Amino acid sequence: MRLEFSIDAKGLGDLIDGLENAVRFRGPVGEAIGEILRQDARKQFEVGGNPRWQPLALTTIRQKRAMGYPRLTRQGLVPMSMVQSGGFGPSNILERTGRLLEGWTKRNSPEHVSRIEDGKVTEGTSVPYAVFHQKGGKGGKRPPMRPIVITEEAMRLAAEALAKGATS
Repeated sequence: MRLEFSIDAKGLGDLIDGLENAVRFRGPVGEAIGEILRQDARKQFEVGGNPRWQPLALTTIRQKRAMGYPRLTRQGLVPMSMVQSGGFGPSNILERTGRLLEGWTKRNSPEHVSRIEDGKVTEGTSVPYAVFHQKGGKGGKRPPMRPIVITEEAMRLAAEALAKGATS
């Protein structure tokens, strides 16, 4: 199962006054928008969601601490990509091994999904448990919803990239 989000040309065209809705993503414009989406997802991991994700339960924090998560690098250093809200530790949300973060944000990850099609840029992940965080669950041990979303800032930056590419 894959979890993806997309920006299409029509949606961005509506944000840019006077731009034809028939604009298509090609080459550098599509790549730039994909990078904007990946960076936007990374920022959401860094700040703990936008809007903010529900904090971890104390039992989850204790479990992560007992299991030694999140892990340090092989050199014994804090992986800067996993610093959240200025800190690094078991209370960081959606960060245990870094697999989900990499799946969303690193193009070279085998679990990253990235497509540029005519009129659409798609970024996402095939990490199997991502869907449970994106949609949440009810009862049992399912996690609360902690989605990665396309923020207003990302939409603005993508619209600017599209406008710049359309006039180049």
